[in-house]
Amino acid sequence: MKTLNPTPENIKKCDNLDFVKEYITPKFLDPATREKYKKLPHKTFLSLAVFYAINLDNGQFSCIDNEFLNKWNITIDKLDKIAFNNIEEYKFELTADKFFADWDLYALTNPEHVDGCVQIIRTEILKEISAKIGEYYILPATSSFAIIIPKKDTVTDEEFINNIRVPLLNKVKMILPNATFITDTCFGYNEKDNNLFEY
Repeated sequence: MKTLNPTPENIKKCDNLDFVKEYITPKFLDPATREKYKKLPHKTFLSLAVFYAINLDNGQFSCIDNEFLNKWNITIDKLDKIAFNNIEEYKFELTADKFFADWDLYALTNPEHVDGCVQIIRTEILKEISAKIGEYYILPATSSFAIIIPKKDTVTDEEFINNIRVPLLNKVKMILPNATFITDTCFGYNEKDNNLFEY
């Protein structure tokens, strides 16, 4: 994921789409900032919302507003395509420890571990994961990564949602007290229809 050095000269060049497009990425709106960003160009995915930003050095970013779309003469669909083309690379890995009971937990993110959770919108990735581990739950807990949890034959969906999901998320919040948390909602992937759904 490329970042832009925000010098005055580079910021001025951002009026040129050809210059800036390699720095554009999608980001999830967390509950604390949704009101602030609701007037920005964004797309909704179930109860989630994605906005778009220019990634700057040192973890900073500049939100893309309608003024940018007008300058670049593009639609939000074109902006969405540019942003997601810039995050094609992803990481799917088993967490080092079984820190919650005897459940295997996987992390879906990107090599930089920045805004990696947004990868759950890419159904081609979800399909690849399904081929590796079978059916699973998705907890898009933090902006950095999503938690992927393989289902167990001995635990029903209702039992997982009601009895396991919240304690697990609370444990993650204890481990990562400074993380930005997106939602406590649990999602799943339907391989037959190739879509993301919400429990």
